[in-house]
Amino acid sequence: MIYLALCIICMIAVELFILVPIEKPVQQLVAASRNSAKVVASSRMSDRRKEKILPKYAIRIAGSTLKAFLMLVLVVGSVWIAALLLQYLLPLERSIIDFLVSWEGLLLATIVSFAYWQVRKRLIPVVRSH
Repeated sequence: MIYLALCIICMIAVELFILVPIEKPVQQLVAASRNSAKVVASSRMSDRRKEKILPKYAIRIAGSTLKAFLMLVLVVGSVWIAALLLQYLLPLERSIIDFLVSWEGLLLATIVSFAYWQVRKRLIPVVRSH
């Protein structure tokens, strides 16, 4: 029964990762990091100008990091709540949280999540609205 609970949790996690638009803040983070690295490496820009530009990139990086972090917390928190609910609804032989953090549980969760994502991707194409 614990394997069934793990499969349900993995499907919930995959669906949440598909629904949560985490790609945008990560792309913004990467873009701001690249731009700030270009500014630092630029020899055609004065240090004074760099001092004015870099704090703006730092704010963008911090904002994007915070957005991505909060989205991850949302997904992980939702999966954790689902695991606790399944713990109380199904007669499990051991704690689902303990199983999820064991080597067996992590390996199985990775395999099930990847397999579910592949099947879902073939059956239901993911459409992202920008």
